[in-house]
Amino acid sequence: MSVYQHQVDLWRCPLAGVPAIERHQEDQFRAQRIVHHGAADRWLRGRSALRLVLARYRAKRPDGISLCYGRYGKTFVDSGPYFNLTWGVDEVIIVVDDRTEVGVDVATSLVHADDLRALTSETLVAASVTNARARWARLEAVLKCIGTG
Repeated sequence: MSVYQHQVDLWRCPLAGVPAIERHQEDQFRAQRIVHHGAADRWLRGRSALRLVLARYRAKRPDGISLCYGRYGKTFVDSGPYFNLTWGVDEVIIVVDDRTEVGVDVATSLVHADDLRALTSETLVAASVTNARARWARLEAVLKCIGTG
């Protein structure tokens, strides 16, 4: 019998604590489209946190991480790892998986692509999660895992 090692990491990154790294040119361009006061800086800090986390897995500098976008806009990096992020009020939560697509929402509901076969609208409602907010977070995590949320 063999045991497959599988690792999922969850990073909580307070935005105030994100070091001021050199902003990636693509991130600067995308942030210019954000119109709400202060939201562009918050988004840039979140992107910096994402690049800092991914740099640890890719053995690269944060500004050397090239982000790609899937069919529905889900961010990914070629050759992994798989990741997803969600925004809290003053933090970004990043989940990283070495094996499969993942999705996370602010209530920290973690979903793997392997779990999607068993998830239907009925099973989400009937799940042990009874709190409406937690059910919503789980549904959001599922949608983010498949790249449509």
